[in-house]
Amino acid sequence: MKRGQITLFVAVGIVIMVVIGLGLYYSKTLSKKNFEVLEQDVAKTIQNEKDLNNYVTACLTKTLKESLLEISRNGGYYPPKKGSINSHVPVYYDSGKEDVPSKHAIEGSIKRYVDRNIVGCLDEFDIGTIDTKIEINKNVRAELNMPVSYKNIKLDKFYTQQDYDYDLVLNSVKEFYDVVKKFNDTIDLGDLGSLDMKYAFMYNYTNNATVYTLNFLYFGDTLSYKFATRKKIQFNEFNETIFEIDESEELTEPEVVNEVQDSPEQINNEVKEFETL
Repeated sequence: MKRGQITLFVAVGIVIMVVIGLGLYYSKTLSKKNFEVLEQDVAKTIQNEKDLNNYVTACLTKTLKESLLEISRNGGYYPPKKGSINSHVPVYYDSGKEDVPSKHAIEGSIKRYVDRNIVGCLDEFDIGTIDTKIEINKNVRAELNMPVSYKNIKLDKFYTQQDYDYDLVLNSVKEFYDVVKKFNDTIDLGDLGSLDMKYAFMYNYTNNATVYTLNFLYFGDTLSYKFATRKKIQFNEFNETIFEIDESEELTEPEVVNEVQDSPEQINNEVKEFETL
C-alpha cells in the first residue's frame, strides 16, 4: 500500500472519530437544553394533564440519573457516610470489621437523593409531600408519589426508569471487594487474576487506607463507584510499618511435604559411625 493511501485512511479514521465524538456531545447537550427550554417556558408547555405528567416525569428521570452518579461516588450512600475518606469514600473493611451497604440500603439512598433534589426543577408548581419508591434490578425504577398542581391541573403519581443494569454494577463491586479485602497495603495485579482484565479500576493509598475506584460506562458518561479498605497497622523493632493479620482471617498450619524421620536405630548407627571417625 502506498504512503498516500495510508495517509488517506488515517485521515478518514480521524474524521470518523471526531464526528462520533461531536455526535455524542451534541446529543447530550441538546437533551439538556431541551429540558432547560421546558423549565423556562412552563406556561406554554403545560396545557393539560398529559403535559404536566410529561414535564414531571422528565424531571424525575433527570434526577434519578444524577442520583446514580452521586451515590456511586459515595460508595452507595446519600448523604455521604460519616467518617468517610475525603468526605465521601466509605470504608467497607476496617481492621477486620465489615460495613458494606446492602442493595436495599442503596435503594434507600437513591430515594433520599430523589426526595431531596427533585424540587430543583419544580419551582413553578405547587407540590405536596414527596415519597419516592426505588427498585433496583436489570434497570432502576422510580415511583414518585407527590401531589402536583399547576393552575387547575392536578396529578399525584409519576413513574420512570433508567434502562441501566445497576444491579450488575453492584454485583461487580461486591465481587471485586471480596477479592481486595484480603490485601494489606496495595493490590497485587498478579493475585487479582482475571479481575484486572474484567474491570476498569484505579486505586490509591491515603489516610492508612486503600481507596478503590471502579469505572463503568453510563450513557456516554463514566459512572465511578468508590470504596476503601483499611488494615490494622503496627511497627516492628526496626520501626518499619507492618500489617497485622485480622482475627477474622483463618490461619492454617503449613503443610510438611515428604518429611522423613530417622528411627532410633538409625540415629545410634550414625552416632557410632561419627565416633569412629
